[in-house]
Amino acid sequence: MISENGAVLLGKNVACDAFAERKVRVVTHAHSDHLLGLEKSLRYGKVYATPATAELIKLFKGKRVSLLDYHEELKIDDERMQFFDAGHIIGSAQVLLVDENGKRWVYTGDFRLDRAEIVKSDLLVIEATYGNPKHVRNFDVESEFLELIDKFANSASAVHIFGYHGKLQEVAEILRDYTIYMDSSVYRVARICEKYGMKLGDYHLARQQKDGIFMHHMNSAKRMWKGIKIYLTGWEFNQPVKKIAEDKYVVALSDHSDFEELLKYVELSDPELVITDNYRVGDALALAREIRSRLGIEAIAMP
Repeated sequence: MISENGAVLLGKNVACDAFAERKVRVVTHAHSDHLLGLEKSLRYGKVYATPATAELIKLFKGKRVSLLDYHEELKIDDERMQFFDAGHIIGSAQVLLVDENGKRWVYTGDFRLDRAEIVKSDLLVIEATYGNPKHVRNFDVESEFLELIDKFANSASAVHIFGYHGKLQEVAEILRDYTIYMDSSVYRVARICEKYGMKLGDYHLARQQKDGIFMHHMNSAKRMWKGIKIYLTGWEFNQPVKKIAEDKYVVALSDHSDFEELLKYVELSDPELVITDNYRVGDALALAREIRSRLGIEAIAMP
């Protein structure tokens, strides 16, 4: 159900998050590992995404795709497809395909349990980013992150926050009581996020400012920045805020479900078979093993 190039195959007609020779290609969200083979998919057939994801694809790739909103039904021959909110980044979708026999194929894409809709399934394809049993967060990140920002907002000349699109805009929502200066790409994504319902505060395109709170894509983290540096990561599980140098901090902010939340989704979705995504970053083999042993549900990692 997951091809060697990372395409998640649902029913007879749908491929998700990479190219396959199917009538329909889905992009579940606008992160690069889910945009694989987009140009080839556009040449081959129809590509669908939620409206927010479609705008981000146009921004990042300059390509137009077809729109399908949450809960809207698309008929593809004798199969039916719908999107459900994944709670990951703005526009992120889970995919439900109901085949001609009524079998429910569900692909979660990347999701966050506390914000995602639970979709009942017969066959479930699930992400495995934090599929290792050690990948559990038992702490409140947001409050300690705000304490860190409060500490430096008025005492430091500059506070630089580094992360990836989606997570950065989520942080802008958390920090909506502060004035934020954003790099151009972060700013453009923020405008789209605000259009689709995120509650952002006082944010501006960064120009020549030297003092304040700044947001940058992680790709620019290696530049020489004066001031406090804060790196957003989902790969810290011991403490919400970790000091790694005199002027550097890691904040354990993730837009993925942790291990326990992955198991909880499987339990609530109640499938007969689970396929864990072994193509993208994560621990699909461990997750499949734990699903079998803890929940008694057949599970395999693919590819």
